[in-house]
Amino acid sequence: MKPLHLSKTQIAVVDIGSNSVRMVIYNVSGRAFLPHYNERVMAGLGLGVAETKRLSVTGKENALRVLRRFSAILQGLSVEQVKAVATAAVRTAEDGPEFLADAIAALSHPIEVLTGSDEALLSAKGVAEGLHEAAGIVGDLGGSSLEFATIENGQVASAESHLLGPLAMLRAGEGSTELRKRVRRKLEKSSLLSEQGRKLYIVGGAWRALAKLHMGLTKYPLQQLHAYRMNASAISLIHEATQSDDPVIRQRMAKASQKRLDVLPYAGIILSETFHIGGFEEVVVSSHGLREGVVFDALEHITNGRDALLDSICLYLDLNDSQQRFANELFHWMLPVIRPPEDLFGERLIETRILAAACMFADTGARFHPDHRADMAYDHALRGPYANIDHLERAFVALATGTRYARNFEPRSALTELLDKQYVKLARQVGAVMRLGAVYSGRSADVLKTSKLEISQGALVLRVHTQNADMLSSDVERRLGNAADLFDLKSHITDWS
Repeated sequence: MKPLHLSKTQIAVVDIGSNSVRMVIYNVSGRAFLPHYNERVMAGLGLGVAETKRLSVTGKENALRVLRRFSAILQGLSVEQVKAVATAAVRTAEDGPEFLADAIAALSHPIEVLTGSDEALLSAKGVAEGLHEAAGIVGDLGGSSLEFATIENGQVASAESHLLGPLAMLRAGEGSTELRKRVRRKLEKSSLLSEQGRKLYIVGGAWRALAKLHMGLTKYPLQQLHAYRMNASAISLIHEATQSDDPVIRQRMAKASQKRLDVLPYAGIILSETFHIGGFEEVVVSSHGLREGVVFDALEHITNGRDALLDSICLYLDLNDSQQRFANELFHWMLPVIRPPEDLFGERLIETRILAAACMFADTGARFHPDHRADMAYDHALRGPYANIDHLERAFVALATGTRYARNFEPRSALTELLDKQYVKLARQVGAVMRLGAVYSGRSADVLKTSKLEISQGALVLRVHTQNADMLSSDVERRLGNAADLFDLKSHITDWS
């Protein structure tokens, strides 16, 4: 695990879409970029463009107004790096070039009109950056278009774009059966969906709202859309719910997204058809998409070889150099005794990078009140906007973090439902070892180096150099004993010679 040692900067992305105009200002450090400011206006730029071939008059007024607002905010916050892009509505409308000139004047920054392939590739780059070892097809459903792109070995390959967004497809008075047939005919022309049996990574507000709806229907314990997984049964449940007239279901849909309520039935149809035509085994939700792809595209040359998870934790927690060094040393200090279980093929069920991530929370609780320290540290670990971590790994890191701050920590939520007993035991062992390392060293990397931890002859053994014997206190002895109990071992302190 490498300390960050990279400067922080800001990049703003302005995304002029068919439905909405959004600006996100990211704090950027290393491979991490976290939103500092995020504003969206449902301008409706592409309303009616499929019939008239022209942008909505009201939509243009709304979009130009919000772009002038964004320009003032960017100037007020002194954001120098601005990447502005426009997508399907602007590139397909007859009056797109005229609107683009007005938009550039309103924003006071250049705006790039993306091709369909550009849009697909950038969305896929965002997904590849936000999900560890993603491999499959990325589908990004926007207001006017649906983009597909392939990801293999973390690299984005081929891409295609289809005018399959709700603004391009929905017709007044058309029934769902005929709409489904039209969607199916268009999707069957996709060359990328012809390769069966991979994962489908979904991007776009309407599809994310469907995942949120599914979470509500199934009472899923972690309300975190990024890396949420859905199988064939889940897709069927979503489709049935979005086509239902049941008022209770409609209320759940409104709770998932009031602003997109009218398009969720269509989003359900196109997700179902995409899933079945592509022969996918699983759907994975990505909160990273086009805008994150734009940022990564600008940073890629300086971030190769870094881990977005570790960088994003450093950035979110604002870890200083001393805290990063302690986390790094603690990670190596615990490795001799932490032994993640293996699957049938000998692969570790929890990667060492996840252990490294847990260690980064070991020196973050001091700022919290002692009565709430464990719960607050747990929540930060569980719900922070981190990349490259799935829900099981989040639950694991959070439980380890809670245990680091409270010996008998019990989560307030039912998140341990996501973890098998072997994961729960391992997470508590990690937390107890972090707790021991922190009290022995005073959270100093240099002091921690004066000891080592190992398992020997049925005991959890803490070895300390004779000249550092004064570091051994009753608290150290007690926490060593507590940790040993979780390993079903005795505890022992001896000289490191």
